[in-house]
Amino acid sequence: MTNDFELLKQSPQTGVGRGGLSYEERFHFRQISVVATRSKRSEHRAGGQFVSVSYLEGDEEEAAALFVEKNRRLLETIDFSKSNSVQRSLSREMYDLILHYLGVRKLEKHSLTVLEHRPEDETTWVISRDKFESAPNRRYATGETGTAKVVDVSIEQLYADLPSPCTLADLPNEAKGDVAWIFAYFDELSDFECVVTPGGGSVELVKESSE
Repeated sequence: MTNDFELLKQSPQTGVGRGGLSYEERFHFRQISVVATRSKRSEHRAGGQFVSVSYLEGDEEEAAALFVEKNRRLLETIDFSKSNSVQRSLSREMYDLILHYLGVRKLEKHSLTVLEHRPEDETTWVISRDKFESAPNRRYATGETGTAKVVDVSIEQLYADLPSPCTLADLPNEAKGDVAWIFAYFDELSDFECVVTPGGGSVELVKESSE
């Protein structure tokens, strides 16, 4: 086993490349590497280059956290609402993790649902996990099934304000899209003590404290 592979087994690293690994070790080698194209260098008003992070397959979250730690100054110069060099350079999964650790978007992934909170505009998305992972370009299409959006109120406050029992029709105007997924999110998390069942042609939510 090479020294570089020993380091990568401990944790993701900067300054470690593929060249120092054996052929077998390279099979497990991964790297977060972002290079701005010449036409896009104006994205990085702070100047400088991104520090690459090398890691072993399976250590994606730790690698993303280290990448943000080493490159925060550059990352904070990017407008992530537009196409950017980080997005173009990385897989969607890694891009999501970097935005999460940067604090631009906060992700909660569960078995059936994914919650994505954007602190900048106080918007929360509740998305079918299958849609989130298999159709990333349609994640935020509220006109389709599998995507709900909550604006101007936290998901916790929305739940607290709901009567019990309630149906989808009781959700406020701040909830938009395929709002059944909001009830699915409440049902999936133990933080929300409730029972969600089909009823009356809709979906009914009963808070356990009200039973």
